[in-house]
Amino acid sequence: MIARFSLLVLVLILAVNPAVAEPLPTPSYTTDGPELFQAWLKLAGVMPLSIAEALGGEFKPSETILVVWGTEGSLKMQIDWASAARSVLEIGGAVVILSHEPTELGALIAGQPGIRITGESPAGNPPDGVYPISWFDSLKPPFSELMNSAGMTSRPLQKLGTPTPHRLTIRNLAGPLKEPLAYLTDLGWPFAMGGEGPKGNPYRFLVFADQNVFSNAMLLDSNLDNYWLALNTVRFLQGPEKRSRCLFLDHGRVVETFPLEFTTPPLPDVPLPMPGWRQLQTIVTDAGNRMIDRLETQDSMNKSLLGRSAGEQNRRMAGWLQTLGMIAAVFAVLYLLRKVLKARQPQDPVLKSRFSPPISHTLLGRRGEELLRQDNLIELARAAARDLFREAGAPEASGSRAPPIEFSRGRPADLEEQIARLWRLAFGKGLTTMKAERWVDFERTLAAVNQAHENKHWRFAANGNVAT
Repeated sequence: MIARFSLLVLVLILAVNPAVAEPLPTPSYTTDGPELFQAWLKLAGVMPLSIAEALGGEFKPSETILVVWGTEGSLKMQIDWASAARSVLEIGGAVVILSHEPTELGALIAGQPGIRITGESPAGNPPDGVYPISWFDSLKPPFSELMNSAGMTSRPLQKLGTPTPHRLTIRNLAGPLKEPLAYLTDLGWPFAMGGEGPKGNPYRFLVFADQNVFSNAMLLDSNLDNYWLALNTVRFLQGPEKRSRCLFLDHGRVVETFPLEFTTPPLPDVPLPMPGWRQLQTIVTDAGNRMIDRLETQDSMNKSLLGRSAGEQNRRMAGWLQTLGMIAAVFAVLYLLRKVLKARQPQDPVLKSRFSPPISHTLLGRRGEELLRQDNLIELARAAARDLFREAGAPEASGSRAPPIEFSRGRPADLEEQIARLWRLAFGKGLTTMKAERWVDFERTLAAVNQAHENKHWRFAANGNVAT
């Protein structure tokens, strides 16, 4: 809260100068301008802050990236970039200072004097006008992310350069700015430094001793990797917090719009040639044959299953044999148990009915199982009915017509009809099928006739002794 208040006080002080509130003129895209670097910020989703937004406090310093592009005449600047940088760093924002003007960083970072851009430039000019830059060894994350390629390859960025470098002197590495990152290859002068805050204040801080390392000319030079270094710098400043606002100071003036934007042109609609079915079949067959030939030549299947060395193959083969032997033993035990259980079961099951007497003929019981599968129980029904009538004393020479029957109580039509139906079923020749669904009705009829006989309600006339 203190840091945010200090930043707002800073902006309010600057608002007193009417020149600060004036809109920026239309930018001219010069070779040493920052428009391409701003385009990288815009592509990463980092949008510029306007003076109105800064005055209204409609942003959080912890989500802000402060870009200081040139520090010349810092005492006469319209914005005190040093105060703004302290405010952003105190509350976990990100700051990058790009300048080849003499700059004292001890005033920026309390308790860390002796780090400054001296203004001392190399004598003479390199052949191609660019001084090469090299990385210090053993960079640790997240600073090592700056040197990795952001393109199609994973090579480190090696071809870096800048046209107007100055010396960056270092006499104390304590405090926020304590990581030397890069140096001028030919002179050994420190060129870039960085710093990262703790978990409670996760600021990120970078200093480059020349803003032209990210100028339009350097980013457009296809012989250099500065293009990817700019993208890595933007990603580093965003950090895990994904900072999305930017206060961009171009020599003390607030840049409210980033004029350029990276766009990808649409790809031409070129139809892909498709081979014919016969040609495609030939291609697929040849590819499959080559693959199979390669697998057979390299003995890939056996090596993947048994191993590559002879010792490993022997060990794996022994293991496979033991496993197969155990599986075979388990199946053998299960087979023997099944045989033993089947041997202990009765061979001739006796079929019984819930209502009728048990059918004691074992051969008929086996036949009954087969008849149940065929859904025709006529033989079981005929055998049960004949057993009933024989136990009731039916004459031996009975034909298809029932012998005379005497009833003890009148002549009940339903009982007489049931006896006649059972007699035709037992000794008649017209019935040849009985579905399983009719078995319940047959059982009820059989049980009723059998119960009536046990209660002496009917008998065959040839037996004498009619129940009274």
